[in-house]
Amino acid sequence: MLNLDEIRPREIPFTLGGREYSIPTIDALDADTAIDFIGRKDVEGADYLGLFRSVVERHAPGALEHMTVAQMRALLADWQRSGNAGESSTSSV
Repeated sequence: MLNLDEIRPREIPFTLGGREYSIPTIDALDADTAIDFIGRKDVEGADYLGLFRSVVERHAPGALEHMTVAQMRALLADWQRSGNAGESSTSSV
């Protein structure tokens, strides 16, 4: 029997301005969000960035306001490598 309780969600911890934050990896997103996102026929880079933004705002409130573009790119790159929720076209971000 498959025991889903044994599959632990992973997180990406990071520090910014001396404060510790953590966001869930793509494969740790709630299934409702992922199914809605994956179910779209035309997922674009803006959609993917919108999902990333909502995850950061929800799990690391205030972090985006203090982040540089270089810092955001580093976090986004780690997050993109953490799973695959649909097609990504944000590699040029």
